[in-house]
Amino acid sequence: MIFKNLFRPAWQHKDPAKRQSAIAELDSSNQPHRTILRELAFNDGHRQVRRLALEKLNELSLWWLAAGEERDDGLKKAALQHVTDIITAASPLDTAQVSAFVSDCKDRKYLEAVWRQLPADSLRQSALERINKARCYIDAADSDPSTEIALWAAAKIDDEKQMRRLAKKAGNIEVQAFFVSKLEALQRAKERPAELNEQARLLLAQLQGVTEKLTEPQAVEQRSLGDKANELEIRWQSLAKELEPLELLAPWQAKHEGIAKRLYARLEELMAIWQQAEAQEKAANEKLENAAMLRGGFEALQVDIKAIHKLIEQQQAFDIKPLTEVLSALKQQLGAEALNESDWMALSKLAADVTEQLVKLEDLPAQLAKAEALVAPLQQIDADSETFLTDLAEWRGQWRAVSDLPLPDGLRAQVNELTTPLEKAKKALFRMRKEAEETVDKLLGKAERHQQAGRLKVAVREFHRLAKPYALLSDKAKRRFDKRYQKLAAVEQELLEWHQLVAAPKADALLEEIKALAESPAEDPKVQADAVKDARRRWQLLEVDRNEASWTPLAEQFDTLSEKAFEICRQFYGEQQQEREKHLQEREEVIKAVQALYEQHKEAPLALNDLESKYRQLSNKWRQCGEIDFAKRKAVQNRFVKASRKVTDVLKQLYSVNEAQKQQLLKQAEALDLSDATGSSEQFDGLMKKWRDAGYAGANEKSLWQRFQYVGQQLREQRNASRTEQREQWQSNADAYKVVLSEFAAAIAAAEDDAALRQSIAQAQQAADAIGETAHRDRRELEAEMDDLRRQAMEAIAARQKQQEQRNYQVLIEAVTANSDELLQSLPERWQKTVKQWQEKGAEKPADAEIRERLTIEAELLAGLDSPNNSDALRQQLRLTLLQARMNGSGDSERSVENLFWQWLEAGAVTKADEDALKRFERALTA
Repeated sequence: MIFKNLFRPAWQHKDPAKRQSAIAELDSSNQPHRTILRELAFNDGHRQVRRLALEKLNELSLWWLAAGEERDDGLKKAALQHVTDIITAASPLDTAQVSAFVSDCKDRKYLEAVWRQLPADSLRQSALERINKARCYIDAADSDPSTEIALWAAAKIDDEKQMRRLAKKAGNIEVQAFFVSKLEALQRAKERPAELNEQARLLLAQLQGVTEKLTEPQAVEQRSLGDKANELEIRWQSLAKELEPLELLAPWQAKHEGIAKRLYARLEELMAIWQQAEAQEKAANEKLENAAMLRGGFEALQVDIKAIHKLIEQQQAFDIKPLTEVLSALKQQLGAEALNESDWMALSKLAADVTEQLVKLEDLPAQLAKAEALVAPLQQIDADSETFLTDLAEWRGQWRAVSDLPLPDGLRAQVNELTTPLEKAKKALFRMRKEAEETVDKLLGKAERHQQAGRLKVAVREFHRLAKPYALLSDKAKRRFDKRYQKLAAVEQELLEWHQLVAAPKADALLEEIKALAESPAEDPKVQADAVKDARRRWQLLEVDRNEASWTPLAEQFDTLSEKAFEICRQFYGEQQQEREKHLQEREEVIKAVQALYEQHKEAPLALNDLESKYRQLSNKWRQCGEIDFAKRKAVQNRFVKASRKVTDVLKQLYSVNEAQKQQLLKQAEALDLSDATGSSEQFDGLMKKWRDAGYAGANEKSLWQRFQYVGQQLREQRNASRTEQREQWQSNADAYKVVLSEFAAAIAAAEDDAALRQSIAQAQQAADAIGETAHRDRRELEAEMDDLRRQAMEAIAARQKQQEQRNYQVLIEAVTANSDELLQSLPERWQKTVKQWQEKGAEKPADAEIRERLTIEAELLAGLDSPNNSDALRQQLRLTLLQARMNGSGDSERSVENLFWQWLEAGAVTKADEDALKRFERALTA
């Protein structure tokens, strides 16, 4: 046995120390040695040997196996620790072994130590699920490399503080976004009760407003209020479903029932009225439908009649009997159906028109025969005859009576073929007459000018040339020229008469007349000139066919007298000539100024307004210039036009620039969003300013301005509509505010204590602040009413507090008088503390009667009460002291009856002798 032990391997030695030494000599990479080490690790009886063998192998699977099978608790913990160390060492691991460790490990602290280093997302998630600790979820959400794991962990976190931190500092942007969204959802969930309460308040306020409006007499005309009430009721039912799970429904449900009771009672009254109105509306609609049906029937008949006209034009057979039957049926319906009076009259007229068209269809064969009979007279009209126009006009009148009929196409073609050459001949005749009119007008003008110049022979010769063209004139044209024609004929006749009556007496008479004009001229040079010209004209008539030798002395005498008679006129016309020269010079200066203006602009371009203003001034000056010689007028005018055209061309170019700018402004205006009336109106005002600054746009200025103004008109209409909607919303908000005021007033009246009053003030203010904007005037009135109610509530609180304080003083005085601790315990806590302080300061020391008397009288003075007669001197002294203190403005702020009472208590112990003083103080405190 001894020899056997000598040859036993060291790892099998019975001494644990030997076995430990042997483990150090074994090689873990040698397979036989690994088997020995595994045997020692799990079967050796010594704890330290097993530990050394496991450390020599240092494999995750073996450590994990040991952690599960090891009987020694210390070694088991060490094995678990080695497992976590191996996992956290970031070396390649067997996933299956790690998974087994995660699923089987019962000590969560080891999982907590290794979960971050687990290689797979699923392993980390499994480990986190088994750990189930908030801090691990927070770490995973903050730093896990997998977005999926981080978001999964984030969903497990409920700590709002951590969520806010991670929303800002989490390593994953998606996790930050997740927490932002989750925090917003939490915030919404927190705010949801307040929102629902506010929605309920506003909804009931609106329902209350509708109910009040329905009670007004004019509500009969406002059927939309009933629809509004139904809509609000549906919204309430939906809102109630949200309020109920949050236990917010009960107070609102009671208010809703009260409003709904009034609402439904009023709706029942109005429903009968509205149903009657609906019945009337239905009857009116039926009348309109009947009218539309009958109108459609008559219009269909008209279409059928037009179709028959087409058949006639194509020379096809037709039958109007079905149309007659349909017309008869429609007339019966017209008499039977209910219709408006205006529709009945219009349909009756339409029926009469259709009847007339059908009657014409029945008479159509005779009318067609009449139309065919007009072809022969048309063929007989001669374009060369004198009665051509009369015959053609007469035939046209007859044809017009049948031309509206549905004539066969062949007949129309034949008539068109015959009338075409006649119309051409008519146009040629009219053209010839037009030319004759122009010739007559021209010859008459020439003859009249010769007559005015005294060339009577030439005038008569031109008059004789009028005979042929004058004969071609129409009667209307002859009437137009008749006055002038007859005037020249009279001249011709006068000339003939002078031929016959010319004699020396006539010449002597004219000499006497011209002599009188020479010796006694007219005051008016123009009248004198006209008289001389008339005498010359008649003298020239005397010259016709006279012997020149015998006539010369008379002619010379007449010429001498004429010159003398015309001398006064010559000066007058000379002055006129000077005026014309002056006017010519002024016009020349205007032309030069226009040319200079163009050259100035060419060298240094002027602003449009300057150029336009200067050119307008020159144009006005040109128009103000007087008359010039007729011979020079045309040339001067052409020069002005030529000079002006250069300037106007420049103006047109500048106008085109302005037009392009205004076109762009117009596009911007037309692109404005009409739905945003306020914003678009402000933009339009800006565009309007630019439009005015842009300047004149030439010929298209008016059309551009009309389009631009149309946009402005649309905006104004939209803005007015928006303002109307805004005013309606303001009115709705004002109604809601009035409901709040009504509820506030009711709450003040129903409040039983100060807390209820303060709560009603806070709720009313909160409800008023939540109401949207109202009209400024309404807002001022409503806020003034709110302030008045708030003042009433605060006055009620102050009155309650004063009453309570007076009761407390009465209890305190009673307790002090009766020396009752039970009564003292009934006082509020702060009063009890004050009483305790009094007891500590002066309740046990001897009373100072003099101080108490002074304090009592001073309290009576402050309360306005009388003091006992035996205290008059002291009372007078105290009154003077108080008056002097008030005059000096000092020491009066703390001199209240209440403070005096506590000073009275601090003056010493209360005895039986102080009962009278206490009663006096009680009267002062409750005064």
